Amino acid sequence: MPANLITRLLLGGMLAAALPAAPLWAQQQSAESALATARSAADAGRNAEAIAPYREALRQAGEERPDWRLELADQLTWAGDPGAAVTEYRQVIASGRPDLLKKAQTGLGRALARSGAYAPAIAAFDAALALDPADREAASLRAQTLSWNNQQAKAEAAYRALLKSDPSDQRALLGLARVQSWRGRQRAALAMLARLPANPADPDEALTITAEAQQWMGRPDRAAATLRSRLAADPGNGRAAGLLARLERNNRHEARFDARRFDQSDGLDVEQVNLSADYRFADGRGRIGPRLAYAAFDPFKGPGDVFTVTRIGASGGWRASNSIDLNATVSLDRIDPPGQGGAQQFLTYDAYVTLFPSDRWRFDLGVQRFLFDSEPTLRNRLVMDQVKASADFLPNERARISARAAYADYSDGNRQHWWQAEAEQRISLNPRIHVGARYTGTKFRKVNQPGYFSPGEYHSAEATFRLDGQAGQRTYYGLRATAGGERDLGGADRFILSGAFYVRRQLSAAIDLEAAYDYTSSRAASSTGFTRGIARLSLIARF
Repeated sequence: MPANLITRLLLGGMLAAALPAAPLWAQQQSAESALATARSAADAGRNAEAIAPYREALRQAGEERPDWRLELADQLTWAGDPGAAVTEYRQVIASGRPDLLKKAQTGLGRALARSGAYAPAIAAFDAALALDPADREAASLRAQTLSWNNQQAKAEAAYRALLKSDPSDQRALLGLARVQSWRGRQRAALAMLARLPANPADPDEALTITAEAQQWMGRPDRAAATLRSRLAADPGNGRAAGLLARLERNNRHEARFDARRFDQSDGLDVEQVNLSADYRFADGRGRIGPRLAYAAFDPFKGPGDVFTVTRIGASGGWRASNSIDLNATVSLDRIDPPGQGGAQQFLTYDAYVTLFPSDRWRFDLGVQRFLFDSEPTLRNRLVMDQVKASADFLPNERARISARAAYADYSDGNRQHWWQAEAEQRISLNPRIHVGARYTGTKFRKVNQPGYFSPGEYHSAEATFRLDGQAGQRTYYGLRATAGGERDLGGADRFILSGAFYVRRQLSAAIDLEAAYDYTSSRAASSTGFTRGIARLSLIARF
């Protein structure tokens, strides 16, 4: 066979073999080009821009590429689309590639956590840690997700385990400080933050946790100083500026007007209006303002025989230190009786000091002097002087145990001893739901005095319920309820019930409107009558 014929046959065979491979080669080149574009955008932090070329690279690849899909899932997470990222991570896991499995499980956990699916996220982190127990990234993300899922005790233990193996782990230090602050351990959180170097790796996160802890421990002035210090060093810091603006909004001056209407089973008709204002100074550390009140007491349906009480006073407070808070209200109360009896004035007050020796304990000590609100006590000008004390113990962020006691002297010669014990447990965070139990006891030296409930001895036991939530962006609501039984010396057991409900609407950034109703059927909770209801409408303005 001639040589040139053989050459032609060989060239033709090679061309025939190359023709089907040409499109595949071009497709692979397109995939690689798209992948390069995607990685360039990802490396520059343009996560959303990287998504389309990653998808194009996978389409052009001609085969499943779980390694590329893992990169796409990461970009979806950083671009704020965790739901789509979850789908991609699960496909990577389903591929069975052992070299990608741990990273895919960690990424899946991160995406699930960002989408609010905390329990599955924790399970994904557990799967990653089963593959590599020393994976600090998965362990840190797991601790963070436990905290987001309101499992603060487990989150704290997880962060402490990370710090035990590496005490200098700044991410774990910040995480533990955040958890402690959320658990109401602000002093412990600030002490943990003090372990960070002067220039921490994440200064904005450290700043946020510091300012929040200072504010929540009752020191908005220190929180403001922290934020202003950061802004002085970094004037363009948007996070610090936003936190400071929110803090200043929360510490605006406030004026309040409310009107109340009482409904009592003894027939006493009571109407009351109150006006108050608080001027806040020293970045919210102190407050002072007037208190005005007017109440009309009508014991009969017909005209006349109306008692009025006018109160003019002032109230103030000062956070003396991290451990001491001072508050006092002093008023001059004027009783105007019907007829020609003549008006009479009384100095009344309510002053107390609150002590915070630690994050877990709170003590209140106070003195009080006030008038009663029934027709006989107003006619007799009855005044009570009282010394009171309480202690609250917070074993964790969910529970509270309280003990309260008071001793009172009455101007009619009576004396009262009063005590109460209460325990409460939070069972839900959103909405906040607390359940508990309360025991109350009291005894009087003189019994059955006119105008107020004064048994020789009294005991009550109640179950308690509290709920607070938010309906929409600007509407808040709450419910308080107790139910139980009471008995006074020589009397029969009685079922008692009390409840309160409020709805608060933010009409604007400066104006709130609140409506509420309180009800009680306990004789110990009302000066007269067996049942009492109070309807209230309040207008609150900040300026």
